[in-house]
Amino acid sequence: MINVLRFFGLARRGVPRPVVGPKAFVRWWQRLGAAAVLTAIVAGLGIALAAVVGVVVLGAGFLLEQAIS
Repeated sequence: MINVLRFFGLARRGVPRPVVGPKAFVRWWQRLGAAAVLTAIVAGLGIALAAVVGVVVLGAGFLLEQAIS
């Protein structure tokens, strides 16, 4: 009966004790996920920076052409 109440959120769930000491480590799939997210963030920021630099260069070239003519 208590498991049914826990399933519906009407009773407290048992909180697992944290692992400490030599057995505490980050699992390989957590490292892989973190590496994928970090890679996506770095790539996204790089693309955004390249787009901003490109727009500034194109805008400056357009303004220079307008100033010359």
